[in-house]
Amino acid sequence: MSQASFDQQRLRSLASAAIDGSASQAELMELTELLRDNSAARDEYLAFVDMHALLAGAVSASISSPEDTTRVPARSVSSRVSAVATLAVCLLVGVIWLLMHGGDLSESADDAIAEQQAGEFSSVVQVVDAAWQPAGTRQIGDRLGAELIQLKSGIVRLQFDSGVEVTLEGPAEFELLDEDRTRLTSGLLTAQVPPGAEGFTVVTPSAEVIDLGTSFGVDQREDGVSSVSVFDGEVELLLPDFATKHLLIEGESVRVGADQEIREVEFDPGPFARVWPVSSGIAEATESFEFVPPWPRRLRMLNSDDQIFVAPERYSIRLRDSLDVNISAPGVYVEPGDLTPHQLPRGTMIRSYILHYSPTENRRVRQAERITGSITFDRPVIGLIVQHEELVASMGRFSHRVAGESHHRRQLDLNGAINGDRVILSDDRKTMTLDLFSKGRNTDLVRVIVDGEIRLRPRPRRREVR
Repeated sequence: MSQASFDQQRLRSLASAAIDGSASQAELMELTELLRDNSAARDEYLAFVDMHALLAGAVSASISSPEDTTRVPARSVSSRVSAVATLAVCLLVGVIWLLMHGGDLSESADDAIAEQQAGEFSSVVQVVDAAWQPAGTRQIGDRLGAELIQLKSGIVRLQFDSGVEVTLEGPAEFELLDEDRTRLTSGLLTAQVPPGAEGFTVVTPSAEVIDLGTSFGVDQREDGVSSVSVFDGEVELLLPDFATKHLLIEGESVRVGADQEIREVEFDPGPFARVWPVSSGIAEATESFEFVPPWPRRLRMLNSDDQIFVAPERYSIRLRDSLDVNISAPGVYVEPGDLTPHQLPRGTMIRSYILHYSPTENRRVRQAERITGSITFDRPVIGLIVQHEELVASMGRFSHRVAGESHHRRQLDLNGAINGDRVILSDDRKTMTLDLFSKGRNTDLVRVIVDGEIRLRPRPRRREVR
């Protein structure tokens, strides 16, 4: 084919099909061959893609006016527009590689395009007793794109490439639309949205729930009634008329009926109790641990003789200042000399939890009893804070919860004696075992710091081209 002669209309038709994902295998091959053999066609292709991106941006801007930025989040708009340019670059990189290496077109360029068109943007990170409809299984690590998820029972946690985490409890019908937008037709859902992913939206039959940087839950009934509760931060409800909005802050709940009336209801995290451990990154725990929803804030008022309360303090955040921890390595800790103090540097991404044990009665030493249990997190523990000075220094850095850290008796007593406490951190750093002995008005507190970095499952390597 001549460098100056090619069918411009055919090129544009093929490029348009490749961009919107409707191109067949044969059409993708034809487009790749055309770009490989003709530099003028490559120039025309890039010009067409630029025009397509500009038009996409203009349409998105007209939908989302400055006065109403909630209907189409800015982040979602920019991601869609940039995807067009990304596809163009992906295709041309494959073509240039072929020109340089003389590879087999049928095995390499096809794979490059297929990888971009796969559209995968989330991963399965946790599955608990899940039964799928239709029958089948999803494994931890499976990648998902735009698709419908029907869960007959059990719990599934998904992590989006943006860092958003969504936990579903069945029976549920949930649709992944794109990285920023989902649809919940029925079932129970919680979402945790890290900084930078604001605008994540859950569409229900009665309203759109738009995140403003938060953790929230939606209980969607099959009759169309949506109950929305905010656990941390803020969300905005947008009714289908795109005119009625309602701002919700932490500790507030509303119910939206089929009549699209918004009714304030008493905040009740009870319906989400079974989901809490999974959505907060707890893989498993023995019966000695009781998971606490994000209410009430005052943990120090919770007492139990046979339960260690577990409360998540904050979703993934990056440390603004360094953080001192008392335990930083696997091992058994029974006395001060066993401690492995360390300073987590500024910029470290973390999640934090507070573990709190406070008996209901003042016990004398002879009446005191031990409580033992193990808890496993879904990511490595990078630090434990168990001593008074470091507990006070870290107080209030990760949430508004109050666990009484400032009181000198609220710490672990690692004295090496028979009436002392014991901590064991497993070799993989994920399981922590507590053996506690509480007497008098002493309260045992542990602040757990886990690795909060968002790590995506790597894409499979493409076949090597020979």
